[in-house]
Amino acid sequence: MFKFENIFRKPPKKEPQPPKKELPTGIGKAAEPKETLPAVEVKNEVIWVNPAFPEAPFKLKEGEPAKLGLFLTPNPKPEEKVFNLKVMPLHGRSALVGQVIFKDIDGQIYRDLDLKGIGHVEFNQSKPRVGRIKESRGRIQGLHDEYLARKSIDKTEEFLKLGIRTGRSLALIKLENIIFIDEDGEEEMLPKSVVEVRALGTKSRISDINDTSLLDAKTMVAQELNKTEKEFSWRDYLTWFSETLGKNVGLMHKNYYSHGYLLNHNITLDCRIIDLDSVFEGISQSRMEKDIIYAGHGALHKLFNRVSKKDSSCGNFNEYLSYFYEAYKNAMEEKFSPEFLEGIKMRHEERKKRRKEKFGESS
Repeated sequence: MFKFENIFRKPPKKEPQPPKKELPTGIGKAAEPKETLPAVEVKNEVIWVNPAFPEAPFKLKEGEPAKLGLFLTPNPKPEEKVFNLKVMPLHGRSALVGQVIFKDIDGQIYRDLDLKGIGHVEFNQSKPRVGRIKESRGRIQGLHDEYLARKSIDKTEEFLKLGIRTGRSLALIKLENIIFIDEDGEEEMLPKSVVEVRALGTKSRISDINDTSLLDAKTMVAQELNKTEKEFSWRDYLTWFSETLGKNVGLMHKNYYSHGYLLNHNITLDCRIIDLDSVFEGISQSRMEKDIIYAGHGALHKLFNRVSKKDSSCGNFNEYLSYFYEAYKNAMEEKFSPEFLEGIKMRHEERKKRRKEKFGESS
């Protein structure tokens, strides 16, 4: 028998869909460095391309020249096409090409495209200039050594497989026959070097911290976690950063790697450990302690100090240091020794006490 109620039957309820995941754009172009320096394409050849980027935003093919084979020049010639690279203080041989959203084969999404080895960036009273290429502390300023670049790339790929948060390189470009002309018109043939094309979330490190870079990183991390600004407070950002950093260092040590220079300049504001050419295979108590002190008691403390000035409700630094240590312990698993970490804390506090006694409370 036909039933009239069938005509008015309610349609089945739609299952709630998860919110659409936002791309990690941060605050966008507002976060880009405002200062630029001129660069021109020089004779170059791509010598390595990362197969993890089948859809790279630029054409990069081994054995061929690339548009990203750039080098800074203070005096570009009229016939040369000039590319204005975005530069930052404390980044003496790298520059930002720009922001472009792209991903690797593992689904990791990147925004900042960076070039390392593009010449010498100097800042004088907050104004950038193209510096002379000269030797300093055993290396030539502005240039990038191929051996160290390849070492950093190899370690980056190993770290990613281990679940350690870092950037990723797209390609290596060998520069050939670079004739550098300084501001006085003097010419100099430079030794061969490479440009490393790098993919990052944000290029800004803890050492670059300011209100803009901080808001950009916090926004980017919230987008990555699929949270709104209201759902991701400054306290949430600090907690996430502390736990992520602790996990990164713990996974490094668990797999017998030490970084050696986990300073403010080698940790980005979206908590990626970068510049891995210093990574050492094989660990000792002193190497592990150095990484933990630099990262947890140094870099994390600097980040906390800046964030807590923006939001006084963030609490005490020791809270976030405990998150760092707990994440480190969990990452280390059975290789963790509670006595070892307690010893690090104790020795660090003793050193702080001695510094205060010697230099006063402000030290």
